[in-house]
Amino acid sequence: MRAHFFFITLQWLLTVPPEAPESNEIIFDAFALREAANSFIDALCSDKHLSSFYHMGDWYEEKFFLSDHVEITRKLDTIPICFNLMEIFAVSPYPTFFCLAPLITAQLAAIVNRCELTLYKNDAMTKAMLDKIEKVLRLISKAQILTNIMPLIFEVIRRGTMHECSSILIELWRILTLIRPMEEKNLNDLMSELDLQMHESPRGIVQMPECPSFQLLKIMNLIVQRNAEKMSDLGFMIISLFPQEPEEDAWEQGPLFPVIAVNDPLKR
Repeated sequence: MRAHFFFITLQWLLTVPPEAPESNEIIFDAFALREAANSFIDALCSDKHLSSFYHMGDWYEEKFFLSDHVEITRKLDTIPICFNLMEIFAVSPYPTFFCLAPLITAQLAAIVNRCELTLYKNDAMTKAMLDKIEKVLRLISKAQILTNIMPLIFEVIRRGTMHECSSILIELWRILTLIRPMEEKNLNDLMSELDLQMHESPRGIVQMPECPSFQLLKIMNLIVQRNAEKMSDLGFMIISLFPQEPEEDAWEQGPLFPVIAVNDPLKR
């Protein structure tokens, strides 16, 4: 009950009243979002020197900071309300979602490394791992990123192997790095720009950029071909999402990403 009242109060503090009293429209206060995001990220990541910038590198860059990412992930797992707070920022106007970049990066890094660290990469995903992945995908979907195919992505992961899962997450991670604001700015500067936009026109804010999903669909299609017996019903759904005239062969057989886990000496 206390958590329920906490989130109601927080949402009230992060929004401004609509112009029409009878309207159900939700208009966020960008300045309040900035302050809340600063406080939330600093509480979890300040000692890791990750909270000042929203920079999101890919796996091959971020794996060298795996120990930090694992510790952040443990904090998220031990504080139940963290994901509820992250959902508030995820549904807020672009680019508020990318204020969560240190937390999203930490979770993806920990999951990918766990998938690749095992000796049994052809094993199915465990329920505990699927629960973690589902939380991350839900946050990304709430930010209006690949919303139309997110259930399909999770279904392929659920039926796939550890290595196939990491290949999908690596590509999803790459997409996030492509659609984030490209300039390296301090979190305060980034949200201050949003604050100005919201004051000029509350509804004229920048929309989430279009996601380049073709490569992700190709990987999912390849996984379905490798697991025809247990994924045959997913093939048509993936094919229907291909562009009518793709620039490259979507049916070309090839290996999945050679994702490499961080070994023990590097982790230490």
